[in-house]
Amino acid sequence: MQRLLILVLLAGVAFSCKYRPYVKYYFQQKKTEFPRFNKTAHLQGEINENRENYDVNEYDLMIRLFPEDQRFEGKIKISFTAKTANPTLQLDAFRRLSINSVSTDHKLADWRRKKDMLFVTFFEPLKVGEKYELDIAFDGHPPQILEGPIMWKKDRTGIDWISSQLEGVGPHYVFPCKDLLYDEPDSVQIRVEVPLELRVVANGTLQKVTSEKGRKTFHYSVANPINVYNISFNAGNYTQIDIPYTDINGVDRNIEVQAIEIDKEKAAAFYQQLTTHMAIYEELFGPFPWWGTDGCRFVQTTHLMGAMEHQSAIAMGQDLTNDYTPANAMAINTTLIHELAHEWWGNSVSANDYAHAWIHEGFATYSEALIIEKLYGYRDYGDYFSEFLKYYSENKRPMVKPEGVRYNSWVHHRDQDIYFKGALLLHTIRKQLNNDSLFLATMKNTYKHFALKNIDSKELVAYFNQELKVDYTMLFNNYLYYSSPPTMEYTIDTQGSLKYRWKTLNEPFDFRLIVRSGDKRFTIYPNNEIQTLQLKSRELVDFNIADFGYVITELVEAFD
Repeated sequence: MQRLLILVLLAGVAFSCKYRPYVKYYFQQKKTEFPRFNKTAHLQGEINENRENYDVNEYDLMIRLFPEDQRFEGKIKISFTAKTANPTLQLDAFRRLSINSVSTDHKLADWRRKKDMLFVTFFEPLKVGEKYELDIAFDGHPPQILEGPIMWKKDRTGIDWISSQLEGVGPHYVFPCKDLLYDEPDSVQIRVEVPLELRVVANGTLQKVTSEKGRKTFHYSVANPINVYNISFNAGNYTQIDIPYTDINGVDRNIEVQAIEIDKEKAAAFYQQLTTHMAIYEELFGPFPWWGTDGCRFVQTTHLMGAMEHQSAIAMGQDLTNDYTPANAMAINTTLIHELAHEWWGNSVSANDYAHAWIHEGFATYSEALIIEKLYGYRDYGDYFSEFLKYYSENKRPMVKPEGVRYNSWVHHRDQDIYFKGALLLHTIRKQLNNDSLFLATMKNTYKHFALKNIDSKELVAYFNQELKVDYTMLFNNYLYYSSPPTMEYTIDTQGSLKYRWKTLNEPFDFRLIVRSGDKRFTIYPNNEIQTLQLKSRELVDFNIADFGYVITELVEAFD
C-alpha cells in the first residue's frame, strides 16, 4: 500500500507543471547514486562558452507587486564585463516568466528562449574588458512551490504579507539572471513598489522611499557580493525593532529586527538572544561580515517551515518560540543560530557550484553545536550530536553532488546529508585531531582565508589540512564522496570479549575510536581484520559519539 501511494503521488507530481523539474531527484541511477541529467540540465548548470564570456558586476532589480492578483511586473538591468569576444550570453529565466523586451547600450542582433534559458546575442563581438548593460522587462505569476518563489498571504489582521524565497526553487522564477554560484554580482540594487499601506524589507540598506500614484517604492542597496538566490524582498505591515550590540572590536552596532506590527512585543523579547549568539560567533569566526556596509537585519516572514539565510536580511518564520530549552538555563532557537551562522558560512564563504552546498549547510549546522557548547557545556554539545543521528537520512547519496548541473540539494531527503552529515564530519575531524584549540583556530582561519570568496570542497580540504598540519584528505573523502559512511561492526560475548572490524571503510584511514567500559577508556584502531579487546563486561560497553566522532556501529551476533 505504501509503495502504491508513493507511485500515485509521483504520478501526480509528474503531471504537475510546477513540480516536474524536481521529479528527477526521486529516481537515482544505481551506479552513480544520483539522478540522471539530460543535456538541458547540463547546459543550465555548466560554465560553457556563453557563461564564461561575461562577469556580472551588478543587478539593478525593480519589482512591482500586485497582491490582489498575486502577480508582479519587473525590470532588471544587468551590468557586466566582457571576458571573451563571444557575443552570445546565456541567462536563466523560468519558461513561464514573460519576457516583454530586451535592450542594451549596444546593438542587439537577437534574443531567444529555450526552456528555462534566455540567450541574448549582440550584433558585434564583445570587447574584452569593456562594461555593458542589458535591460530586460518581464512579468509573471509564478507557481507556488512549497514556500517559494513568492508567497502571497495575509497577516492575522488581514493585511497583505508577501515573502520571497528562491533557494532550491531558483531566482530565475522571479527575474532573469545568471544562476551560477561562482559569479556573484559585486552589488545589487533592489527597488520594490507596493500599495501605500505596505512596507518593504529587502537585503542591504534602505536608501529612500518614494511615493507616486497611490503606491510606494522602497530603494535598497547591497554593497557586497551576494549569492543570487539570496536576493530577497518582503512586504507587509512591518515595524522596526532595534537591538543595541557592541561588536568584538568595541564598536557600537545595531541589530535590526523587522516584525509585523501585531507581533512587535513578542518579537522584541524573542530576538534579545541575538546579542549572545552574535558575540559567540564573532569570537569563533571573526567580526560579522557586513558591519558598516549592509548591516544585520532579521525579518519575520510568511514561512511556516523553517527560515532562510538571505544575506543581511535573514528571513525567519512566523513562529517566535524557542526549541532548545534546557532546565535552569537560557532558552534559544536553533533555527535562528543556524541562519545567523550562514552569514559567515554560505554568504561570505560560498561554494562555487551547487555541488558543494554542504560547505554552506554543514558548517552552519556545526555552528549550532558550537553555540550549544559555549552556552551549556561539552555534555550538551555531545548530546546534540547524538540527536543528529535521529534526523540522519538513508546514506543513499554522497554529500558532494555532480558539478555543472546546478544540482538541487533541497528537494529530496536523500540529499539532506549536507546538513547533519556535514556537521558530523567536522565533529569527527575535531575528535580525531584531539586538539580543540588548534581545531577552533583552524575554523576561524579558514573563514578569514576564504571570506568573500567562492570555493569548492578540494580547496577547503587542502586549507584545512595545511592549518591542522595533518593530512585528513582520506577522512574527508570517506564522508564527502561516498554515500555510506565508515561503519564498524562488533560483537561482545558474555565474558566481555569485544571483537570488532570495519564493515565499511571507503578509503583507508586510521580512525581512533574510544570504548568505555566501566571507569576505563580504551583506544582502538579498527581495520578490516577482526581484532579483540577484553573488557570488564558486556553491559558496561559504551561507544560515545562525543568521544570519537561519527561512526555508525552495528551489533552483530557473529562475523561472517
